Amino acid sequence: MSASQHRVAKALFRASPMLFALAAVLRLCLPLHAGAQSPAVEARKIQTASEDAEALLRAAVQGNADAQYQVGVAHHKGQGVPQNDEEAVHWFRLAADQGHAPAQFLLGCAYRSGLGVVQDVAEAVRWYRRAADQEFAPAENDLGVMYVTGRGVLQNAAEGVSWFRRAASQGSSLAQFNLGVAYDTGDGVKRNVAEAVAWYRRAADQGDPMAQDNLGLKYVRGEGLRQNPSEAVQWFRRGADQGYAAAQYNVGFAYKNGFGLARDGAAALRWFRLAANQGDARAQANLGEGYANGQDGVLRDDASALLWFSLAIAGSERSAPYLKRLVTARDSVAARMTTEQIAAEKHLELEWRPTRRWEPDPAAEAKRFELRWNRKEGGSPR
Repeated sequence: MSASQHRVAKALFRASPMLFALAAVLRLCLPLHAGAQSPAVEARKIQTASEDAEALLRAAVQGNADAQYQVGVAHHKGQGVPQNDEEAVHWFRLAADQGHAPAQFLLGCAYRSGLGVVQDVAEAVRWYRRAADQEFAPAENDLGVMYVTGRGVLQNAAEGVSWFRRAASQGSSLAQFNLGVAYDTGDGVKRNVAEAVAWYRRAADQGDPMAQDNLGLKYVRGEGLRQNPSEAVQWFRRGADQGYAAAQYNVGFAYKNGFGLARDGAAALRWFRLAANQGDARAQANLGEGYANGQDGVLRDDASALLWFSLAIAGSERSAPYLKRLVTARDSVAARMTTEQIAAEKHLELEWRPTRRWEPDPAAEAKRFELRWNRKEGGSPR
């Protein structure tokens, strides 16, 4: 079974995509600073930061693996230096060759995604394995993903689950989510919905939005626990507040149908819009319906309806009957429009781009576990 086929059976709500969560794209965020300070204090901070950066670079040039790793992170962030994935990979490789597990993991992510280096999934597996052999949890999780999906290695779901279990035991929320998916689908392990719920809950309690969404779905359906609509909506909301499109759709659907909370069509459309802007086809279809009928606090807008229906049709993975209904709805709207209006909408459709979707951040995962790895190793390798 391919990663894109991992789906929990759908009922009223749209299930979260059952992709095993792979940290595929390296992203880091600049730190937030709380409040302004005096110019003198700010100047001292800048001077200290500059001196620290110079000391870090000297240590990296002299062969300190942890400094090399940190310089690589700085280049990928574009923090203090121009953002440059190729330069980041250079420093990650220097540290990885010395056995630095976080650097090995991020180098594997670079090969997996093709950022800063030619994409090579077999090479990604090689670096993931070197870090996983040092019990670095993010690499254990991603190696499990590669086994489950058969990327860069012969597909072996049971082997993948064994790696998920190792990472999950160290507290990796991604691995806990993936282990939940495995028990939910019976891929690589005997299906056990109660066990799936237990792993989803562990990951959800750590703030994983995919697990929060899936746990909400279990409360919707009463699978592995007692059905509880209001509890379901609370979990959907936690995932949605983090920007996870599937959870945003489910919050919108709950508002639209009065499931677990009071019906509120305008609130439903607000949540549908957030998910639709990320490319969620079901949310796009609901927005199209709202604009086509002028309901739930929006005026009828045929151009907007046609846009959202067209995007939903292009991006939908649903069944043929569902697509046929969308096409019928789109054509009914188009029949009310002039040729010029349709042409203008088509231009908007071609120009439309989704906002950045929520996805796991491998650099954040590496940072979360690097201190634990350093302590276990007795300090970073030199």
